[in-house]
Parts: sequence; C-alpha cells; structure tokens
Amino acid sequence: MRAMGLSSDPNKTLPIKTTKERLAPVNLDDSMDVDGKITCPSGNKQVIKELEAIADLPTKKREKISDPMMMYCTYMMEKYGTDYKAMARDVKNYYQDTPKQIKKKITLFKSCKVQYQEYLDKKSGGQPDTEDVTMS
Repeated sequence: MRAMGLSSDPNKTLPIKTTKERLAPVNLDDSMDVDGKITCPSGNKQVIKELEAIADLPTKKREKISDPMMMYCTYMMEKYGTDYKAMARDVKNYYQDTPKQIKKKITLFKSCKVQYQEYLDKKSGGQPDTEDVTMS
C-alpha cells in the first residue's frame, strides 16, 4: 500500500499539528520538503504516475438522456416553446422544477445530438413540406 501512496491510518501518515507544534522551531520530517510540501513516499512511483494519467483523461460526454426526461422535454417544448415560466406552472411539472432547472434540462436534451435529431425528424415528418407541394 505504501508503494501506491495509500495509508491505513491517515492520521499517522499526515498528522495534523497543534498550534503549539506549529509555533515551535521547524523540524524537517522525512515526508516534508524544504519548502514544506509533502513529498511522495519512497518506493514505486510508477503506480502514482499511472493514477495521475488516468485522472487526467477527459470525461466522456453524456450521449443520451433517459426516455422519461426526453418525453418531458419534448412535451414542454411542444406546448410552450421557450416560455420557461409557463412550463414551471404546468401540471406535468411533477418535480416542481423552477424555470431555470427546466431550461437546463432542455439544454441538456438539445446537446444529446442523436435524440434531439430524432425529435426534430418526428416533428417535421408529421407535417407535409410546403415547398414540395405544387399548385396545379
């Protein structure tokens, strides 16, 4: 565990000094640097580097939202457009979301490209295109 930088008792590994000890003359410990920074324990530092590399990886963006959330957002957008205050007063607002919370949910829905594109396709697919219709 020491090679990975883990401790079974963090109070022994990094003790918190009392005010009296902090005001006393400085004694350099094994785990302290000259600048007062905590250094890594001696041993295998490869594990620490691997953990830091994993922590630095970018997080994955959400690609989908749940079906009930999608239905909620589509209902609100169909009925009210962008009037978030009216959405907050709607009967189907079961969780009593505020207008700002509803706006965030709809923004999240719009950021899920696949589901939002399906919604746009269904919305435009239900109505005939006026450009394709020719008058005779």
